[in-house]
Order: sequence, then C-alpha cells, then structure tokens
Amino acid sequence: MLHQITTKLLTINKTVFTTGTSTGFGKVTAVTLANASYSVIAGIRDIAGKNEAVANELATLFNVEVVEIDVTDDASVTKAFEKNLAKHGKIDVLVNNAAVAGFGLLEVYSLDKIRQIFEVNFYGVVRTYQAVLPTMCTEKSGLIIISLPVPAATHRPLWCLILPLSLAWKALQKVCKTNYDNAISRMCPYSRVFMLLK
Repeated sequence: MLHQITTKLLTINKTVFTTGTSTGFGKVTAVTLANASYSVIAGIRDIAGKNEAVANELATLFNVEVVEIDVTDDASVTKAFEKNLAKHGKIDVLVNNAAVAGFGLLEVYSLDKIRQIFEVNFYGVVRTYQAVLPTMCTEKSGLIIISLPVPAATHRPLWCLILPLSLAWKALQKVCKTNYDNAISRMCPYSRVFMLLK
C-alpha cells in the first residue's frame, strides 16, 4: 500500500510542504526534492530576520517557494497553509522537519523549557497535521512524514526528551492509521525520508 501511494506521488509538479528548512536536513530536503522536480514549499521561521539569507538562497532555486511559518503559532500555521492551499489546490506531501533538540539529563531542564520543546516538536506537528488532513481526505491521497534524528524505538543516555517525543509521535501516527488511510502518516529517521518518496 505504501509503495503504491509513494509511487503515485512521484510525479512532476507534486507539491511538498516541508517545515524547518532554514538549516540542516530540512534545507537538504527542500533542495533535494526541488531537484527531483517536486514543487517545494519551504517553510522557514523569521524570514525577514535571522533566516533572511537562507530564505533568499532557497527562493532562487527552481521549484522552491519560501513561506514564513512558525509552527508554535496557530495563526502563522493557518496563514501559511491557507495561502498555499489556495494557490496549489492541495498539498501532496507534508514533511515535518521543524524541531529543537532535547538532549541532556532530565533534571537540568526546567518545566518551561520542556514545554517549549514539546510546543515545537509535538504540538507544532499536530498543527501541521490539522492544516493538511482535510484536503488530503477530500483528495483521498497524501503522505505525511515526521522526520526523526533517530529511529523511533532507539534510546540512548542523555536523550531524556527524545524518547517521550518519539512515543508521542508514534501515538499520533497510530491515530492516523485508525482514522485515515493506513499509509497517510509515516515516521522515519532523516536517512529514510527520501526512501519513502522513491
């Protein structure tokens, strides 16, 4: 089933919305998918401030459109997705890359810092799911990917918030399996994102 859906998605002009594209794997994802002829919506926070240079860099690439989005802000997420759904009609693939690190000993984190990490890494993901699921359900097609720094079942010392986040993501994925098409939502390490799109 997954193979059939991802094969169907690999077509010229399919639209991919990817968050967290200012640095690292998010930026690599945007560039790689654009080079593979996807129409890429590159979501970046603060494009008029600290991320202006990378926003301008990505905007020069063929097939890439840069959009301002802060996944911790309801209005920002709504605006970004409504604008692009109005322009493109649908979003075929959502890749969640926006994240902040959660490494270290649990006792060194304040509750405010833990809330901040979950606001980005979990609630930010939920916001993007809510933004694309109605259209994907109407179209009866789509793929949502949560890209992870490590496999979901992996745990190492000092990864005190990675495992709880992975379990939360996995629960969200199970909700999608129950309520939507079995293949609409997938979690995978960074290294496997492109495998899902081949």
